[in-house]
Amino acid sequence: MQNSKSMMAVTAFLILLPVFIFFNVPYINNDAIVIITFIINAILFSGGILFELKKYSFSLNLMYWIFMYFFMFLAPFIQYTNNKYPWEFFAHPTEDEIFINNILIIIFSLMWILGGRIKVNKQKKKTNKVESYLTTEFIPKYNKKYLILLIISGVLASYALLKFGLRGIISSRAESSNKFYSGNNQSIDLIIGIVFPAVLTYAAIMYFVAWKREKKHFVEMLICMASLVICFFPTTVARYKAATIYIALLIVIWPKMRKGSTFFWVLLGGLFFIFPFLNLFRYSSDMTLSNFFINLKDNFIISYTEGHYDAYESLIIATRYIKIEGCTYGRQLMGAILFFIPRGIWPSKSIGSGAFLAEYFSPGSFSNISCTFSAECLINGGWLGFVFLPLLFGFLFTKIDFVYHNKKDERAFGVSPYILLTPLIFFVLRGDLMSSFSYTFGFMLTGFFIKIFIANDKKRTTSPCFIPIKNIK
Repeated sequence: MQNSKSMMAVTAFLILLPVFIFFNVPYINNDAIVIITFIINAILFSGGILFELKKYSFSLNLMYWIFMYFFMFLAPFIQYTNNKYPWEFFAHPTEDEIFINNILIIIFSLMWILGGRIKVNKQKKKTNKVESYLTTEFIPKYNKKYLILLIISGVLASYALLKFGLRGIISSRAESSNKFYSGNNQSIDLIIGIVFPAVLTYAAIMYFVAWKREKKHFVEMLICMASLVICFFPTTVARYKAATIYIALLIVIWPKMRKGSTFFWVLLGGLFFIFPFLNLFRYSSDMTLSNFFINLKDNFIISYTEGHYDAYESLIIATRYIKIEGCTYGRQLMGAILFFIPRGIWPSKSIGSGAFLAEYFSPGSFSNISCTFSAECLINGGWLGFVFLPLLFGFLFTKIDFVYHNKKDERAFGVSPYILLTPLIFFVLRGDLMSSFSYTFGFMLTGFFIKIFIANDKKRTTSPCFIPIKNIK
């Protein structure tokens, strides 16, 4: 629950930002009806943000509304009025397509809201095993098994330092992509890319909690924290991976992130400043001080018309596809769910939906594009999926948020998959599902195995070992 001053500050921002944008775009495209639909979306998304912030400081639903505000209103409005879209190899959207797209986004979000209001089987009292795992904060008593996480962290960090040196630790993504594996086996590359950051993140968080709880293990905690930064320095990893790691750390380490509107402002700072900053290192690490500030300014100005804000365009391309071919009846979804099956075993396995659309409309063009969640619903389930799936996920997100934030009798200061899932949802919403689901599922599964491994068998009970948060200063 937020105080009135905090809510007023957020409200002022959500009003003043569109006003500033409205007076600072060239209006190359300026159809009044289309602009009105953008304004309706801005009001709807702002209302969603404020409604969620009144309930919780951070939540899955809050991530949904922040995503929609930036990726389905702010960025597309700038793209429309500048007549500049992320991918030039797709035909520019027409006025009619923009209007229809905005109406579809309104419908999708209204169905999401409706799903959040569904109450089935007294949801306040019942939770299933998956929800219980996602929302429970667990931290077993410190035991010798923690040392395995410490050793893994130290070995990986030492390997990275010996192989690349200090300069390589903060190098561009192009230089760091082969840090731990340089072979051609995509399955091994996928496993390493998911498991390594997950293990080091859980290790750092669990040692931090053990230190706060027992006032011991400070050196070990520092080693794990340093190992995480060395192996996955923010400038050397994809931004969704950096967000997952460092937002989760902030939620655990910084108490203010768990109350008030601090989480909102931190995420806002990431979207406005940190992510454009990290993008400078995506392809080059040769940054002089003067070039850095010039590129940062240019990157900030043009960032909303570049590829990392292509979610809106992907929905337009998806509607074009189903008009021609119809939906895939879940074929793309099955490829995402069964991501762990190698293509050598399943040659006809589908590619990511973003690449799928690019290959269909512009064969041979750049294919590393996103496919927003609403577009995935449309491609896989047609118009029925576009209406039903937001109902389902609006319900699930609302229920998981409720279960996590209302376990007041069991609240513990520990490691919760929910904390890591919160920033990952941003990645899932942007898409496509082939990459985002595999990474999210892998992160959650790694946490599950760590929890089972670390648990002290001799003292295990039917419920997790909770440490009341009031006892942690």
